[in-house]
Amino acid sequence: MSGLVSIAVRCNWCSKQKPWHEVHRLSTNQVICDRCLDWHFHALDVMGGNMPNGCQICGHAWETMQECAGERIHVYIVQKDGIYQVLCATCVTPYTGKRSDLYRGTEYGQSLKSLKL
Repeated sequence: MSGLVSIAVRCNWCSKQKPWHEVHRLSTNQVICDRCLDWHFHALDVMGGNMPNGCQICGHAWETMQECAGERIHVYIVQKDGIYQVLCATCVTPYTGKRSDLYRGTEYGQSLKSLKL
């Protein structure tokens, strides 16, 4: 019997099954895929002043967001699932509403209480 065996490993951040060669096992025994790790590094680059590629959740590119929003575009860098992620204004509100514990005691956290999510 001959056949090819493919081993898939689940990424702890995006929960997708990835081939073993596209994931990294961390010292905490968690697994992160190349895509999630790339986005984390990209978020760090954005904090350093580089332009964002777009939103990690909805996948809209910077150019698409620019066409929709006009001259003023807001992107947010949040710690989500243990890594930094770049999110657009549409995607950040539902996430931060669910994670108000992260923003408790801040001015932003107070504004979340008034939102109906």
